[in-house]
Amino acid sequence: IVIANWKMFTDPLDGAQLAHDIVHSCQIVSSVDVVICPPFVSLTEVRKVISGSGIKLGAQNIFWEPNEGSYTGEISAQMISGLCEYVIVGHSERRLFYGETNELINQKVKQLLKNNITPILCCGESLSERESNDQEKVVSIQLGGALTGLTKEEVAKVVFAYEPVWAIGTDIDGGLIGGAALNADSFLAIANSF
Repeated sequence: IVIANWKMFTDPLDGAQLAHDIVHSCQIVSSVDVVICPPFVSLTEVRKVISGSGIKLGAQNIFWEPNEGSYTGEISAQMISGLCEYVIVGHSERRLFYGETNELINQKVKQLLKNNITPILCCGESLSERESNDQEKVVSIQLGGALTGLTKEEVAKVVFAYEPVWAIGTDIDGGLIGGAALNADSFLAIANSF
């Protein structure tokens, strides 16, 4: 699986154009699943472009509570359940800038699974944690916290993205691509390398 995380780049028109470029340049072997995760404002336009192409749509985040509540500006799993197949949770930027804890990420994972959306669960250590040789402990704590209360069957539905904060990371079976995903040619070159 190769995931394009567009972060806070592209408006709906730019997102549709980038998706168009990816779809029309896509010569990815069938063994690679491609997921595009644009900003929320671009989801609908990107979905229109990739429809029927085999490329999957994902979101970059969700709120941890169910659909109803006074949570101005938040997006629930239910709101995107018919729109997206994947959602990134636990990204290092969300942990760092928004103080998202393993327990909070666990609630997000449960909401996604409840709504038949595949969580892309990010985990990874910082440079100081790596230099202290604590990477296995850190990742174990992150995964244990994020997966608390899930059955084996539910855990099997989660995509794991190891993204050490200090380095560009890949999974065993793919990659979560940031900046390079903002150019169709560079993203496809990475996708085709798997």
